[in-house]
Amino acid sequence: MGYKDRMNREKNIKKRGKIGEDIATEYLIKNSYNILHRNFHSQFGEIDIIAEKDLTIYFFEVKTRTENSFTQPEESITQRKITRIIKTAQIFFQKTLNSNHHEYGRKSWRISLIGIILGRPTDTYTPTDAHTPTDIPKPIYSNMPPGQAKQRSLHKISITEIL
Repeated sequence: MGYKDRMNREKNIKKRGKIGEDIATEYLIKNSYNILHRNFHSQFGEIDIIAEKDLTIYFFEVKTRTENSFTQPEESITQRKITRIIKTAQIFFQKTLNSNHHEYGRKSWRISLIGIILGRPTDTYTPTDAHTPTDIPKPIYSNMPPGQAKQRSLHKISITEIL
């Protein structure tokens, strides 16, 4: 694999990761989570999504795969990654306590994995079609002009508690 191929592969992985994080954020919001932060960085690493629900702070690692991937999202979480998430979560609490968000320090917290398996487009529909069911999710890839047929993808989403 040449340099150009590696760069294209890395670019595709980052793009897929961003799509997965967007899907995960959308899913969490629909399930009554309050998103506190996305892509929180520290010297130890990054936490993809920090959210709050029912007096608990959740630190989510998002792993995105395609349907034809050889591994499941859950298989990619190592003890080293968990340690980095814990250290980054501690930095998050330190920074929020210093910013007068004392209530975060009094809440329980969890680390969870959101696994996304990207589905293939399953059908097309026109947003203005009177026969279109209202429960069809908006397309994630919404870069088409309004009124044109858009594709809908079915994605598998799983949440696994790590700690």
